[in-house]
Amino acid sequence: MTSVREALLGSRTKREAAERLGKHASCINCSVREDPELVSLWRALPADGAYSGRAAGLPRSVPNQAECDALLAEAADDLTRAGHPVDPANHQRHDAVRLLLAVYAITGTLSLQRGWVRSLMATLTAAGHGQPSSKGVRWYRYTLANDPWLFAEVPGVALELLADLAGRG
Repeated sequence: MTSVREALLGSRTKREAAERLGKHASCINCSVREDPELVSLWRALPADGAYSGRAAGLPRSVPNQAECDALLAEAADDLTRAGHPVDPANHQRHDAVRLLLAVYAITGTLSLQRGWVRSLMATLTAAGHGQPSSKGVRWYRYTLANDPWLFAEVPGVALELLADLAGRG
């Protein structure tokens, strides 16, 4: 565990720590779980797309509707590659939460710019879900930011991202 501790202390981001240890970020999250000091060091590092293998400066702002649409399309694509596509056979709230977590993995924040609600609603509708309410979509984001463990039972949710969100609260 000393090498994990040294890697965490010597890193500025979770991606950097993962590269130093030659592991995926979720593997590191599992290996630090038992040691409270390592957990606090891990949670203190910013999420910089380490879960999706993406190099990104954080936070990445999204200034207009077209970029919001592109961000949600990228998040939906990430979910498809991870084996949890946005699908009408899934519960709408499960897909909404997974999309928001994918956006968090990309941008490093849930403080999103204007336009994200419309883009998320359009992504869910295009996938075959019924029209979600904007109030419900905003509630998912609010609850995810303030009580992420409420969604721990959602199939296909990245628990390491929930832990990262819980550590920021």
